[in-house]
Amino acid sequence: MNELFNLYIREFLLKILLCSSVKYPSIALNPHAFKALQYLKQTFAQDIKLEDVANYLQISSGYLSKLLFNAFDKTFPEILNNLRVKHASYLIKNTNYSLTTISKACGYNNIQSFINNFLLLFWCDFTLNNTGK
Repeated sequence: MNELFNLYIREFLLKILLCSSVKYPSIALNPHAFKALQYLKQTFAQDIKLEDVANYLQISSGYLSKLLFNAFDKTFPEILNNLRVKHASYLIKNTNYSLTTISKACGYNNIQSFINNFLLLFWCDFTLNNTGK
């Protein structure tokens, strides 16, 4: 990716962040859901799977999946991507790192996957805030 395009995309993502009102819930969690979230916050940049977290907690992956969905109303991949994108948004706002560096630091194998997940989380909120709906 050339440098000018990288700067353009970075500015675009930053504008979306500034217009976004995405919030992250703070609710009383099941102890396993809480521990899973804490573990994911420490390991989101790695190639982590539901089974890895379930093994860490010594529970079945099916049970963990249900706990996470009940606690957050999101699937495991959605929770993981939200954590990754949240950290990426911090890095976009507060560093001069390239988007390639940011995407790798947040656990994405390629920049396209990072941009797709970023837009999934922030784009809808961005468009609603800018159309007055």
